Amino acid sequence: MAIAGLLTACSSDPELGSPGYVAGFAGAVVTDEPHAALVGRDILAAGGSAGDAAAATFLALSVTKPASAGLMAYGFCLDYRIADQTHRAYRFESPGAVRAMAAIHARLGAFPWRQVVGPAEALARFNFKRSLAFAQDWQSAAPRDSAAQAVFGGNSAVGASLQQLDLAALLGQIREQGGGSVYSGGAARLIWQAAADAGFQIDQDRWRKTLPTAGEANKRPLGNQTLVTLPFQSGGRATATGNSDSSLVAADSKGNAVACVFSMGRPFGSGRLIGGVFFPAPGVPIGTPVLVTNSNTKILLAAIAGGSSRASVEELAEKTVLSRAALDRAVRVVPANAIVCPKGLPNYAETCAAATDPTGKGLAAIGEPQR
Repeated sequence: MAIAGLLTACSSDPELGSPGYVAGFAGAVVTDEPHAALVGRDILAAGGSAGDAAAATFLALSVTKPASAGLMAYGFCLDYRIADQTHRAYRFESPGAVRAMAAIHARLGAFPWRQVVGPAEALARFNFKRSLAFAQDWQSAAPRDSAAQAVFGGNSAVGASLQQLDLAALLGQIREQGGGSVYSGGAARLIWQAAADAGFQIDQDRWRKTLPTAGEANKRPLGNQTLVTLPFQSGGRATATGNSDSSLVAADSKGNAVACVFSMGRPFGSGRLIGGVFFPAPGVPIGTPVLVTNSNTKILLAAIAGGSSRASVEELAEKTVLSRAALDRAVRVVPANAIVCPKGLPNYAETCAAATDPTGKGLAAIGEPQR
């Protein structure tokens, strides 16, 4: 009976991959749309890494915030792998975003790819409630395209249900076949056929060869710490009214981190919904990602993305890490999505704070599941 009781107790514990697997601080995800932030938070709470959470959050954003972070978006990312204290920088043009996120997942991920894609597919296939972030994007910059109006135009109020079956089909292919499906698999064929039906010609050979640029990140001292920035030129100017950019930051309890900025050039990009996706308009993300780490002590101190320029985001890092300025106040001066741990992860999770860009309607989701 005693053994049976022990087995019963053990079987009640959450398994890896199930919500609540991580007891206590699981990490944090901050992005510009609440549903996507919660997807990333739940991945962390189930035992996933920052790489898993970042990829899952981006894919969810493609469903819940297509005005600024669709599957065809372009942008920049930085990641930090604490096991060997290495940083990587990524730059991607359309349609390279999925390959960039797959590369980050391959480098940092702990979960199978299908588990990372599944939540976004479910959001698209089984309806989600429009958030204030989505509703404001649509109300301020709704494209006139008939296909877009058919999918999104109905009841645009906050809380109204929204289903995107064409996008769900793409995400299903990406889940089953991997990120490469966007470039030469089932997802690619769906997009190419939809484009042909809409009267557009896609250079399929060039599409297949689209790759993100990856390389070593730039580093410079920030007090006793290291400020990690992009080696690429970044920080464009707004090209249209409305929100055409999004950002995300993710950090797990071990101290791995990802920071990314995305852009569609204009809200909803070209304004044409083709096969479930919007193609971007020309432009460069306005914001930039930065990380603050310390390789000597093997800690992560900050992951920040967004802002109006690289200088402003670096200033935010300096104020919150070195001067210990309160993060919730600092982001009012430099609007950005940020996770800051002044004493560093993984040892001092209690010092961590997360804040979302106050100019948007996003969410700072901290993974602190109750057992």
